[in-house]
Amino acid sequence: AGWDVDTMIDLLQAIAVVAVLGLIYVAVLAVTARLFRPSPQPEEWPEKQEAAQKDEATETAVFTPPPDVCIKTSADVFHYVGDRIGAQAVEYLILLLVDADQRLKAVLECTDRQGGYVRFPGVELIAAHAAANNAEIIYIAHNHPHGTIYPSMEDFYHTAGLYRRLWQAGIRLQDHIIVANNRYYSMKDHDAWDVVFRMGGDD
Repeated sequence: AGWDVDTMIDLLQAIAVVAVLGLIYVAVLAVTARLFRPSPQPEEWPEKQEAAQKDEATETAVFTPPPDVCIKTSADVFHYVGDRIGAQAVEYLILLLVDADQRLKAVLECTDRQGGYVRFPGVELIAAHAAANNAEIIYIAHNHPHGTIYPSMEDFYHTAGLYRRLWQAGIRLQDHIIVANNRYYSMKDHDAWDVVFRMGGDD
């Protein structure tokens, strides 16, 4: 019953000060995170060929690999992309386009810019680059910035959808590898491909 007007004013002023200080703290954290976010090291990666697709959430670029790279197993995928994306603080998704002789012909790299699930590029874009490079096989790799190597249900769902659409385009999705630091998980090696088939990609 009885707070007087001066007490109420003092309380409201204190709340306002705390709110302003909280906003300043959040802004400082956001700026600091942006300044110290790890950035890609382009000198350790093939030369960028072209910017293929861009929107406000995901940027996709195409790289030309060295001519002598062969991709035959999930371990080959990990050795090729692990240093690139394993310790990144944002999510990267990489598609390796491989020909019938298991030679790596092109690399599509998708970068998440908003901290959510990085989106696959459109099948039309993938198919166009596969045709231009005589590639028949696709490997997917992406990193988990939170550190776990195990796939989420969203990983299975999106992989199943892409598998179905690539199959319809005459391209085989061979495996999906998840990378975190110096470890990786292959869906195919762990028989998780059965889950991909069962889900069927009804999206």
